[in-house]
Amino acid sequence: AGIAVAFSGSDSVFASPAARDWLTLLRALEEPRRQATRAAILTDFVGGDLADLTTADDSSLARWGAMLQNWSRLLARSGVAALFAAVQAENGLAERVLATPFGERLLTDYRHLAELLHGRWTAGLRGQALVAWLAASMDSGEGAADRTRRLETDRRAVQIMTVHKAKGLQFPVVLVPQATDLHLRDDEGGA
Repeated sequence: AGIAVAFSGSDSVFASPAARDWLTLLRALEEPRRQATRAAILTDFVGGDLADLTTADDSSLARWGAMLQNWSRLLARSGVAALFAAVQAENGLAERVLATPFGERLLTDYRHLAELLHGRWTAGLRGQALVAWLAASMDSGEGAADRTRRLETDRRAVQIMTVHKAKGLQFPVVLVPQATDLHLRDDEGGA
């Protein structure tokens, strides 16, 4: 119907595809081995696909390698926030991701994770320790407030949430589509 919708759940941002891409990128920046570099090329950060990778010549691979090496130095020197800003400026991350289905959701997750990672980086987690923290956060099922996925839009949107999540909240309009499933028939005196 063309109505904007935002699902308000308790999903962890660490369970999102964005977290897997961040982990892949950070691994490639910390250990620039061939397999890690090729995996990073396939993330949204770099924007390559399998066709690009299989048909890439030496100059294309060298260009991607140099870009990742520059990002690695930037991460070590200035942190995750600077890295994320460079990825967006140099590589058109936002435009490319927003052009895909659910792109707004994915971009919100990338930004949220960049903020969480940068917080850890400024607290002193660097290099492999930062990679290990992200991997451990992805493996743990904890639902801390900073891990809960943020709404992907600030536009006026219909919010969809569970009854348990909405308990105690006041809304001008509430739809409960499954309420009729609970209807019990009146007993008509039969046994």
